[in-house]
Amino acid sequence: MKMPHKTLAKTLSTILTRVPAEYGLFWDPDGTMPWRECYWALQEDPALRFVRESNIRELLLLGHDLPVVLEENRLRLRDEEQSAARYEPGEPPERLFAAFRRRRYQAVEKAGLQPGARTFVPLFEDPDMAERMARRRGPEVLVAEVRAGEAAADGIVFLKAGAGMYLVEMLPPQWIDLPRLSTTEREAMEAEAQRIREKKRKKEVPAPDPEIPGAVRIGRRHLRGMFPEAAFDHEEAARKGRSKKGKGWKKEARKERRKREL
Repeated sequence: MKMPHKTLAKTLSTILTRVPAEYGLFWDPDGTMPWRECYWALQEDPALRFVRESNIRELLLLGHDLPVVLEENRLRLRDEEQSAARYEPGEPPERLFAAFRRRRYQAVEKAGLQPGARTFVPLFEDPDMAERMARRRGPEVLVAEVRAGEAAADGIVFLKAGAGMYLVEMLPPQWIDLPRLSTTEREAMEAEAQRIREKKRKKEVPAPDPEIPGAVRIGRRHLRGMFPEAAFDHEEAARKGRSKKGKGWKKEARKERRKREL
């Protein structure tokens, strides 16, 4: 470990419960946060890049005072720290900024900003901060302006999540000013979206059974020579026999039975 245990525990406690907004982090109402989002934030600090899940588990195992526990791939606040996940409504500035991956442009244009797997969408007063947060998920990002003042006047609730950061459950597209894209950029974006859809469609199609070298598929016809007395041969013979009798064979059979009864 590149930092004393006690120092690391105090540093993580400060980041996660005192100033998470400074790192672009926020908690869901149930007091959880994806571990990977915390990991991405720590990667931006040279002094904390070494931190992995194993370091968190080590601190917990050694009994250091941490405000969180690790549950599979999520961090969960301890009961006494749940206040860190409670955000109060606040009046936003006239303009806020949101950033997202470039390939989501058309989705944002149609449906606005959606939280995805999280509960809230983060918005920032500083466009550079918004861009920095989005780049954690990929290099190609776009920054959009949000007319927060107008949206708040229309009933959209903005939660104050810390210095320069607000949260919304979702934001309709009419309050979002997207950057303008050229026709060429739009066409390239649509082609990329089509490629991704096609890739997903292929994944959904079940793969055929793997071919085993030297293996032969065996059906009923392969077994006739091996098992001439097999039941399926009798059944097939009976079926063929019925087909040769013609459509009126049942009627003729009934006549024969009546003659015998007389």
